Amino acid sequence: MPVHLRFAPPSSIPRLLVTPAPAVMVGVYVMLRHGVSPAVIGLQVAAALLAAWGGARVARLPRDKVLAWAPALALGGLLCGFLTLVSPGLEGVHRWWVLGPLRLHASSLLAPLVLLGSAVLFDAGRPLAAAGAVLLMQALHLVQPDAAQATALGAASLVLITLSPGGPLPRWSLGSVVLLSTALAWGRPDPLLPVPHVEGIVRLAAEAGLLWGIAALASLAVIPLGLALVGVSRWSRASPMERRVTASLAMYLGIQALTPAFGHFPVPVLGFGVSPLLGTWLSLGIVGVLGPRKEEQD
Repeated sequence: MPVHLRFAPPSSIPRLLVTPAPAVMVGVYVMLRHGVSPAVIGLQVAAALLAAWGGARVARLPRDKVLAWAPALALGGLLCGFLTLVSPGLEGVHRWWVLGPLRLHASSLLAPLVLLGSAVLFDAGRPLAAAGAVLLMQALHLVQPDAAQATALGAASLVLITLSPGGPLPRWSLGSVVLLSTALAWGRPDPLLPVPHVEGIVRLAAEAGLLWGIAALASLAVIPLGLALVGVSRWSRASPMERRVTASLAMYLGIQALTPAFGHFPVPVLGFGVSPLLGTWLSLGIVGVLGPRKEEQD
């Protein structure tokens, strides 16, 4: 009796979840080439595998339950985010949850949840609650301080506000406050010195050769561009919620990758950092939750 092996068709696994892989591989190669500690590289690889697995699991969660719990997750995340202010900081900077020897960058994990929760609140006709979530997160960025994340979340919030229902005056007012909060965050000095394999990973890649420098930049661009292309391809048949969340997360990931060009900020996914890996795959998993499932396409 013949044995038939059954494999999950590619369409059952969101292709979007593979877009961070090139940046991880380029980053690991550059770290190896420049003698970064094997323990650091091992942690990066382990975090990438965990993040990819987690993103795939998130993409398969029940959509209705995710949307129902999104505001509570955003609120709970925000409350936990303010715990960074009482955690041990570095030279007056408080961006991390400290778990023994491991530091988790809070905003990288919280920003996707805040954007999703705010989108649900806008959709439910609760614009003040949605605005409150965004502005609380921006207040946290201002106090920490974290200009890069303030900019990424601010830009994503403006996209979300533009696409959300409501009168023009409240939306313009909220957008103005978001812009002000971002500008104020850039006014806070960051005393931390850059770490070559975190903030300087693109320069290290360029030192390995022109092609590696191009590969580093291209691998960073693939993530938000892939998400943007998915959003465009689904736009006509997507729900308003899916459009808002996909567009805002694409903007968030794009600006997050761009801000290191303007200051000593961590380069997500390409450079060392557990939390940006988790946050990036979480963002992609959220888009997977809202997108069409295979059974809906058949």
